[in-house]
Amino acid sequence: TTMRTLQFALVLAAKYVSIQDKVRTELSQNMENGTKFDLHAVNKCVHFRAFIYEIFRISTIGKGMPPRTMTQDTWFNVDGNGYCIPKGFTIKARFAHMNKYALNENWTFKSMEDGLKLDLNNWIIDNKFVMNKSFATFGMGRRDCPGRQLAEKQIQTIMGYILMNYNLKLQDKDIDTVDKSLSGVS
Repeated sequence: TTMRTLQFALVLAAKYVSIQDKVRTELSQNMENGTKFDLHAVNKCVHFRAFIYEIFRISTIGKGMPPRTMTQDTWFNVDGNGYCIPKGFTIKARFAHMNKYALNENWTFKSMEDGLKLDLNNWIIDNKFVMNKSFATFGMGRRDCPGRQLAEKQIQTIMGYILMNYNLKLQDKDIDTVDKSLSGVS
């Protein structure tokens, strides 16, 4: 889980140098002596937290959750129109689509390409980190991933250390997609 996410994190940090620099500066200002990464100080780092959650949003490691079969007819309304999911119908949710191309909360992507851009403002409102209620990389509710906190802390610790100690750069400046650039980190 964390390895694939770290690959995306390294590439995205290298691709978005201005964000990498902003996060590094924030980490240095909030850590003891400006050099030693401290997981306890992460909550003071609004841009770092937003960076980590943008990585989770873009890199969605799982394609979706296990299929669920409806046990009864379920009705719901969207924009005044009633819809029914009939009993026996199997639903397959795709997290990759939900997180990358969602049109709710403060995620306002205008095109499919916008959903793949690293944008810290998806998580920052009035200079504060705000968890987006639509975020579903680790599942939701009682089906939330039991390893969520461990994965979050691992990614925060590793990326915090790397960003404080290294400048990441892409070898090929013309790489447009994250998947193609995974082998281009120097």
